[in-house]
Amino acid sequence: MQILCHYPAMSAEDVESLRRAAGSHHVERAQNIDDAIAHAPHSEVVLGFLPEEVFSACTALQWFQSASAGMDQVLYPSLVQSDVQVTNMAGLYARAGAEQAWALWLALARGLQTAMNGFADRKWQPSAVYIVSGSTALVLGMGGFGQEFVKRAAGYDLHILALDPVQESYTGVAEIRPPSKKNLHQWLPQADVVICACPLTPETYHLIGAEELALMRSSAYLINVSRGGIVNEDALRAALQADDIAGAGLDVVEQEPLSKTSPLWQAPRLVITPHRAGFSQDRHQNVVDFFCANVKRFVAGQPLQNVVDKQLGY
Repeated sequence: MQILCHYPAMSAEDVESLRRAAGSHHVERAQNIDDAIAHAPHSEVVLGFLPEEVFSACTALQWFQSASAGMDQVLYPSLVQSDVQVTNMAGLYARAGAEQAWALWLALARGLQTAMNGFADRKWQPSAVYIVSGSTALVLGMGGFGQEFVKRAAGYDLHILALDPVQESYTGVAEIRPPSKKNLHQWLPQADVVICACPLTPETYHLIGAEELALMRSSAYLINVSRGGIVNEDALRAALQADDIAGAGLDVVEQEPLSKTSPLWQAPRLVITPHRAGFSQDRHQNVVDFFCANVKRFVAGQPLQNVVDKQLGY
């Protein structure tokens, strides 16, 4: 069996670790897409990235292990309709993602954006600040990001509501309901902060639009650390300019990197970070370790971790 590692960040040492995990099976390393296409026809396993042109060259593929947690850019129709098993990195980046959500919310609530702008001009610039302790949070998605956000909420005495299609209960969450439009609209007016932690699927595309933003409190914040496209950015900009919500923090946008001409740059009370929520000092090693652990399961004929339902998209 041939295992193709198409993950250029892997060092020679990392690849040797993978070869040890694979035992007697052959491991090829692709440094670029041309390498990946060349090795694809003989590979039963692909780890890392699988662009559609690489998948088209695969004739024996059984399993694809994605280096991503979100699957919206991976599950193209030909892969979804195939018999190839797909696994992802769900949960691997969850702690970092939760901390990013908290950082964005606290930065907005404690006026850090205003302070940093003043710092650049050597200007002592106070702003309104708010206490988040005791707030009500609405968490959209109780996967890894959502769960880790909730764990960190204990010290802030939050009242937490959540929408999720799978989870029915979770420690620290007062109530979890299915993600229907009725449930979302019923809970938005109760929330002091809305945390978007769900995957991007056809059902969640522009989940938060003008109608939803109008239902939020004028004192509430919107945070998105999962995928661009969940929030309608034109509607968000309009809501911020009209003071309909207190502020927003985005780690993701629909088109990345954000264009220099995007109107979002001029939106008030908006903090944007460049898709860093899943990153940390140990991310790379965690990816390598997960690759190796799942390869060991595969060669031993054991169930794989993080199997994706290709129809649902997560």
